[in-house]
Amino acid sequence: MALDFVAGTVGGCAGIVVGHPFDLIKVRLQTQPDVSVASAARSAGEASTSGAGLYKGPMDCLKRTLQKEGARGLFKGLASPVVGNVPIQAICFGAYGAARRAIYSLEGGSGSITNYSQQPLHQVALAGGFAGFANCFISTPTELVKIKLQMQQETTKKPVKGALGTGFTGPVECAKHIYRIGGLHGLYRGFWTTALRDSLAFAIYFSFYEGTCRALTPASETPGCQMSPIRTMIAGSVCGAASWALTYPLDVIKSRLQSQEIIPAHNPSPVLAVAGGPATSGERLRSKPIQQPVGMVQCAINSYKSGGVGVFFKGFAPTILRSIPVGAVTFLGFEAVMTLAGEG
Repeated sequence: MALDFVAGTVGGCAGIVVGHPFDLIKVRLQTQPDVSVASAARSAGEASTSGAGLYKGPMDCLKRTLQKEGARGLFKGLASPVVGNVPIQAICFGAYGAARRAIYSLEGGSGSITNYSQQPLHQVALAGGFAGFANCFISTPTELVKIKLQMQQETTKKPVKGALGTGFTGPVECAKHIYRIGGLHGLYRGFWTTALRDSLAFAIYFSFYEGTCRALTPASETPGCQMSPIRTMIAGSVCGAASWALTYPLDVIKSRLQSQEIIPAHNPSPVLAVAGGPATSGERLRSKPIQQPVGMVQCAINSYKSGGVGVFFKGFAPTILRSIPVGAVTFLGFEAVMTLAGEG
């Protein structure tokens, strides 16, 4: 378990750094106002909630970010997932390894699993789902902070700390502000949506990795033998893309829930929201108020009403593009550590 933790941490950190610019673009596309909301805001001479108006697509978002914030802007919020990655990987890979052994034993397996390539893939998927659920206790607050920081954009005006996280200098300050306003509940905004997404995603992630590794192993080679770096990267890319493609709508809902205004713990009255996200002051005056969604179902309904099916696939392209190198680098780092330790 300790070796899984070290290997997973190395691979996970490498993957986070490689994929963060893609993730930032994804979050900004997911949380920007829908067309009708942005048009109303512009007609009233107001800035949209994204801070830069509607992006036309991933490339437009990348271009505007570089123009206004420079290359450093692509790495906003990076510290939160990198720091959070250590306990996340400890929980994820530790829980995954323990679950695989437990499930193998419960389903009639005997002895220890020294060769994971012999374990049925449905057991791998169940272990991955368990690891994903365990993982969300750390990933929920770290992703919340990351999203708040990613939504910050450089402006000519002096930034003011607000519900969207504008003006924060780093993840610690942002987390303190959220806790001060919303308490522990505020830090765990979107927990059950994250739990559902992570359980499904990690079940797909680990089972697709194992399945692809087996498919790429020639019949002449011993199952479970050391994979070549190329095959490892291919398997990592496949599992990364598959897990994101099949759970992406849940990730959109999660991002929208976590981008909403934090309700003060001492005054839990509903605030106004538009399309699953926070409304500007102008929208509060012009639009019919709707209560802030308190769960993923209501958020999904509000999002669909304002943006249709397409709203659940905002930022899909950069996410899939991100998942390919991230999955490849993550498992390349993981397998490299395991090989160095004599477990490859």
